[in-house]
Amino acid sequence: MTYTATYSPEDNKLRLYSSSRLNAETYARVKEAGFSYAPKQELFYAPMWTPQREDLLLAMCEEIDDSDPPRYRSVV
Repeated sequence: MTYTATYSPEDNKLRLYSSSRLNAETYARVKEAGFSYAPKQELFYAPMWTPQREDLLLAMCEEIDDSDPPRYRSVV
């Protein structure tokens, strides 16, 4: 399973993209950190950046890209 994370300064949201469904433990960690699932966009998003959310994504992805992949720019 691969993860990709992005941060958009325009809306101050963190987004997490997963290549497949999260396992129960990872899902619980992501939800506990305040992420919500956007089913139409198939991603998790946090309504604002926090150091704890950034730390979680860095542990999962190793880096957070500065912007959203093009197919997601106008959603969530």
